[in-house]
Amino acid sequence: MGLLKRWLRGGRGGRTGRATKRHAWLGCEVLEGRSLLSGGLARFPLPTPPAGESDSVGALTAGPDGNVWFVDGSFSSSLTYTNAIQRITPTGVVSTAVPSADLSGVDVADLATGPDSNVWFAGSRMLGATSEGVVGRITPAGGLTTFTVPGSDDVNNITAGPDGNLWIAATGSNSTLVARVTPHGAITEFPLPQSDDFFSAIAFDGKGNLWVGGNSFSATTEIDTAWIDRMTPSGEVTEYVIRPIHVPAKRGSSAFDEPVQIGGMTAGHDGNVWITEYTYDTDIPSWVVRITPAGKFTRFTAFPRQANEVPGQITAGPGKQLFFSVYDSNFDVPAPQYKIGRITTSGRVSFIRLPDTTNKQGISTGVDALGPLVTGRNGYLWFANGLNAFYGNAAAIDRLTLIGPH
Repeated sequence: MGLLKRWLRGGRGGRTGRATKRHAWLGCEVLEGRSLLSGGLARFPLPTPPAGESDSVGALTAGPDGNVWFVDGSFSSSLTYTNAIQRITPTGVVSTAVPSADLSGVDVADLATGPDSNVWFAGSRMLGATSEGVVGRITPAGGLTTFTVPGSDDVNNITAGPDGNLWIAATGSNSTLVARVTPHGAITEFPLPQSDDFFSAIAFDGKGNLWVGGNSFSATTEIDTAWIDRMTPSGEVTEYVIRPIHVPAKRGSSAFDEPVQIGGMTAGHDGNVWITEYTYDTDIPSWVVRITPAGKFTRFTAFPRQANEVPGQITAGPGKQLFFSVYDSNFDVPAPQYKIGRITTSGRVSFIRLPDTTNKQGISTGVDALGPLVTGRNGYLWFANGLNAFYGNAAAIDRLTLIGPH
């Protein structure tokens, strides 16, 4: 599934210790012996695209070389999409790992660093009016090898497994599957019970179970239903259905069911899997959800009713915390809402409000301002800024410093 189609669907830190300097504008708390001071925001704008084109930042991963790797995409005015895979050093120097010419016809949907110390991607290759699912292996030096995933037309997600392999979630013609990919590219597929679905997340828990999540559309009810599948190391699959939220009738409107969307998924340091959930109705809260390996779901409210903001991508960070991106449910983030969410493993939600640097850098914090995010080395949180900044706008990569242990 192409990037456009997926989108339409849905400073300086002080020293650690007692004398740590606290910057009130970024917020600070001390948790479990770690000073979680957000000690500085650095922005690294990507080159301004040619007139009539737009820049976009796709998936990110913490690479084996100490850099953050990311998908750098470009839309033309005719909605032609090309992408390259770039890397950014801890100091913000960007270089190309795989140029767009080497990815001709390939739409990269997700990135992961493999147990083999290579970077892997998931995506699709266009074949005229159809497509085929592919995974790719990239060496730290930029050497590229691609593998076709039989029976799939799009590989949505990829993650490293505890067994030394890569694992992917893919869709085909009226089918869904997960697959194990060895470092040498051998692929073993495991069908899932859903059909005609859209994957949005994949992660492993601390017991070695694989979790995948997505949404199914019912032609009968015309309602999306979110679901989470758990596959044990022995291959047993259990499905958990996240049913739509029922909204009672109000004066002038009838009752209806609002489907839940899964924004992101990650493995927590506590051995659990964490996801974000939201709807497109502002009367319904949005949540960060903790899922135990046994399948117990616990919802923690990220935003209450009447809040336009919803949680998006999520990643595990230092201090037994998880961080999630925030965007407006109407896909429009004013500068005052420019912030990162965080939640402790016990469920305490707070926010890091980030400074508005739009005027200083000329980078829009508008549509889908905070996209994918990842925790890198040295206590840095990296995230995309200006995702889907259409026509003449450039995107940027932001680096937020998270101070570590005392």
